[in-house]
Order: sequence, then structure tokens, then C-alpha cells
Amino acid sequence: MKLALRFLLFALLGILLVVAASTALEFRRELDVFDTDLQRDHRVLARALAPAFLISWEQDGQSAAESLLARVNASEGLLRSRWIAPDSPDAPDPALPRGPDGFLQVVQTGPAQSEMVTYAPIPGLPGGGFIEIRESLAPREQYVTESVIRAVAGGVGILLWCAASYLLLGYLLVLQPVRALVAQARRIGNGQFETRCEARRADELGELAGEMNHMAELLGQHQAELDRETNARLQALNQLRHADRLATAGKLASGIAHELGTPLNVVMGRAKLIRNDQKIREEARRNGQIIEDQAARMTAIIRQLLDFARARESKRVHANARELVERVVRLLQPLAEKQNSTLAFGQLEMDARIDVDAGQLEQVLTNLTVNALQALQTGGLVRFAVYSREAPHEQDGSTGKYVVIEVDDSGPGMAPQVMARVFEPFFTTKEVGEGTGLGLSVAYGIVQEHGGFFTVDSAPGRGSRFCVHLPASDDGNARRPAPRAPKAGRAAVARTGKGLAPQPREEESV
Repeated sequence: MKLALRFLLFALLGILLVVAASTALEFRRELDVFDTDLQRDHRVLARALAPAFLISWEQDGQSAAESLLARVNASEGLLRSRWIAPDSPDAPDPALPRGPDGFLQVVQTGPAQSEMVTYAPIPGLPGGGFIEIRESLAPREQYVTESVIRAVAGGVGILLWCAASYLLLGYLLVLQPVRALVAQARRIGNGQFETRCEARRADELGELAGEMNHMAELLGQHQAELDRETNARLQALNQLRHADRLATAGKLASGIAHELGTPLNVVMGRAKLIRNDQKIREEARRNGQIIEDQAARMTAIIRQLLDFARARESKRVHANARELVERVVRLLQPLAEKQNSTLAFGQLEMDARIDVDAGQLEQVLTNLTVNALQALQTGGLVRFAVYSREAPHEQDGSTGKYVVIEVDDSGPGMAPQVMARVFEPFFTTKEVGEGTGLGLSVAYGIVQEHGGFFTVDSAPGRGSRFCVHLPASDDGNARRPAPRAPKAGRAAVARTGKGLAPQPREEESV
């Protein structure tokens, strides 16, 4: 059974009981008043008739007295009076209780109707006797019937009015809002957290609707957060799988590089013999020189690949920033030539000394360069610069001497919202499978561990410039701020137009 129907039935039952009890009490009171008035009328008539009957009896005899009663009956309507001798069969039982005035009043019932009978004694009458006054109770019974009909009709009218009112108010104030709340709960159960329930009411149901809307909003936020965390975990899992594949590929490449070392040495040796043999033609000696140069180049590339892939503990040593940059450029030159891009040098300070782990810094520069080449897509320019400058640290504001390594590309640049998240882990603008979003985050952590910081300058249509600031080494006494743990998700600080980096000077293509 519906809750609204239960409330309606309970309310109607209560109203019915109240109306029935009130009607019964009022009906009982009116019947008592009716009976009291009837008895009083009988007494008044008896008191008036007894002296008149006695006087008429004494003056004119019994027939005159009975004629008096007949005239009274004709004028009183429903009242009927007569004289009853003491020895008459109709005389009242002397044992019946009498009232204070000596009257005896009883209700007699018969097959036809009920009557109210009053027996009034006649003091001083020779032989005694009673005046009997009878009145039919048909009007009383008719009054009872009409009262019951009126009470029932009134009760039914009240019940119908209350039922209609409860139904209308229950539908408008309870049923409709409850249905809306049920529909909202079902939508929330189905995961539709963006829908809202109307909460314009200023009552408890309106408050409940508001809380359900707030719950839906919180669930939507938690669902979005859960989706983000799930995607991040999936990306992390894919990254781990990719890292495992890279580790396997690195081991394979290392083994291949070792295997190629001996044949390349043989090739270089044979090329030297050809180049130094004076008995053969000059053209053959030149070809031998070319073979020797290319074999030496392949040997250098393999050695750089082995140095880059070899796992070793972090160890900081004095290093020349320019030499590290040139080493990375030589390693990535084939990749740039493959996509018709140019790696060029701008300002290169010859003696820019820093205390770093060379392998980790090469990883940072490799990530920056690969990102720049991927941004160029169909070709362009990537410029490198190395110089020293005094600059305040971005976190503690302390001023010191830094060696700045710039990687500047002529690509499409970055929008402000992309640049603000460029160092966040797993954030990438590349297609699925082309990037994991960890390269710059790892680079950011490595630079911070070395006491340095990044600055980024970019805008759509004018390329991107990444500047790595590392504390300069001063004859072995480098300014070494306390290492800072990498902070995932930290936004880059874009410094534009502050003179951090000079404009490109005469460039030397590599």
C-alpha cells in the first residue's frame, strides 16, 4: 500500500471517529433535552387539569369533569387525557416509584407505537383516582431518524471533503516531489550524476532534494577523479610495459653494439691498409679513406649509445656544458636529418663549468631535443646555446651564478594552458602510442636534484624555448643549493621578455 494512501486512510479514520463521537454526544444531549421537555409539559398540564377536574366534579358531577378532559384533548393535539378510577384495570401499580409531586411517569411500548404516560393523583376527590395523560412518541422517533440521517450525511460530506483535500494536497505536496526524488535516485543509481532535481520548495522535501543534488555533484566529482586516477594507472602500466620493452631493446642494442665492435675494427684496419698502400691507384686510396672515416663514425655512435644506455650510479663531476651539448647533438644528428631538421649552435661559452652527473644531464638534453624535433614534424630548426649569467632562483629567490643551456625550436609553440602543465607526469599532447608524458617530468626532477630550475618561453606560432639553469662550478667550489625532491605536477614558470637568454647570433649548423 502506498504511503500517501496509508496517511489518507489513517486521517479519514480519525476524522470518522471524532465526527461519530461528537454526533453521538450531541444526539444524546438533544434526546435528554427532548425527554425532559416532554416530562415537564406533562407535569404542567397535570397540575393545571387536576384542580379544574376536581372543581368540575364537585360542582357538576363526573360527566362534567370528563367533558372538561375531552375539551382539553381537542385543543392539545397529540396529548390525550382521561380519568381512571382507582379500581380500574388501567390504574397504575401502586408499587411503582413516584416523583416528588406524587406523579408517576412511564413509557409504554406497544405493537403500534410507543407512548409517554403520566398518572397524576387528584387529592380531595371522593374515592380517589388519577388523571392519565398520554402522548405518542412518534415525533421523538421521527426526530431521532432525521437526526441520524443528518449526522450520517454530515459525516459523509466531511469525509468526502477531507478525502478530496488530502488527495489533492498529497498529490501536489508529497506525491509529485517524492516521484521526482525517486527518479533522481534512479538516475544517480544509473550513473547520471549531471542531472539535478528541482529544489525550489522551502520544506523538508525541498531540503532533501537539495541534498540529493549535492550528493550527485559529489559523486560526479568522485567519478571524474576516479576516471582520472584509473587513466593515470593505465598510463603508468603502459609506461612500465614500454619501459620494459625499452630495457629489453637497450640490452639487445648493447649486445649488438658489442658484436659490431670487432667487425668495425677489422673494417677500419683494412681501410687503413688500402689508404696506405702506395701501389694502388689514388682513387682506391680515397675510397679507403672514406671507408675508414665512416667506420670511425659508426664506432663513435656505438660508443655513445653504450654510454647512454649503460646503467650506473649517480656521480657528479666537473663537466663542460658545451661538450655535453655537442655530444648530445652528435648522437641525435641522424634523427634530425631523417626528418629534414637542422641542429644548430648559437652562443656557446667555451668554459661553462658545472658539477653534474653527465649521464643524467645528457638524458635531460636528449628529452628536450627529441621533443623539439617531434614538435617540428616536417622539418625546421633546433638551436642550442650555452652561457653563464647571474639569476635569482625561482623558489628561494637567492641569487647566484648559473650556466644556462637553451634548447630553442621553430615549431608551432604551446598555448598557455599547455605550457602550465608541461612538467606534469603523464601529461602529453602527442597521439596515443607516441608519448607517455614522463620525459619532461623526469627532466624536471633531475634538474631540481642538481639544484637548478627550468624556465619556459613559448607562444602559439613562435616556437618554444626551454632553458636549463644549473649552478656554475667555481674552481671546484660550486654554489650547491640543497637538493630538492622533484615535485610532480609543478607548472613551469614562463619568463618572457626578461632578458634571460640573448637572441640567436650567427648560427653554426651541425
